[in-house]
Amino acid sequence: MRLLSIHPVKHLQEYGMVQEDLEVVRMYLGCTEKLKHGEQKLNFLKRCRQNNVFPNFVLTGTTLSKRVMRGRGPRQIMNLQWTRRNRALNFHIHESYNTISELKDNFDNARRDLQRRIRNQMLFQEILTTGERYGDFVTDYYKEKLHETYNWLFTRQHRGGGRHGSITADEPIAVGETKPHHTGAYSSAHLYWSLQ
Repeated sequence: MRLLSIHPVKHLQEYGMVQEDLEVVRMYLGCTEKLKHGEQKLNFLKRCRQNNVFPNFVLTGTTLSKRVMRGRGPRQIMNLQWTRRNRALNFHIHESYNTISELKDNFDNARRDLQRRIRNQMLFQEILTTGERYGDFVTDYYKEKLHETYNWLFTRQHRGGGRHGSITADEPIAVGETKPHHTGAYSSAHLYWSLQ
């Protein structure tokens, strides 16, 4: 399992763990990462709903066809599109809750596997401590990343004011449009772990 940062694994390698134990540790850290990422994604979606901001995957999935728009006025079209986008966003939030429930189960199972594998209690506690620190690192990374994405979306969609912003049925944001790049957490990963 590929991790956002390999530094926690390198840190634990210093305790002379065998490869089989390290694989269990990597699985535990991977489950930690997925859970923290899922929690931040849910927070992002809830923030979008609270402020009538729609992620690109919602915009592109709810574009109205010309047949549906035919015979409707601009305000009717905007209301219909807003309703569809809001419904889609609520669906993704519901799915995120289900995903987080599954990720919590996976995390608990990985922790039990780790406890069965690692008999040395001091080493086990060190792994848990490292996992908590790594979870904080992952949380900070995705919180910053999704905060930047939210700000970008908010600026694009609300530059015209109003609950619908300036995006209309004729001007969807394309999936491939340029979005902010996030490199800070990757470059700071080594510094983060070296300071612990």
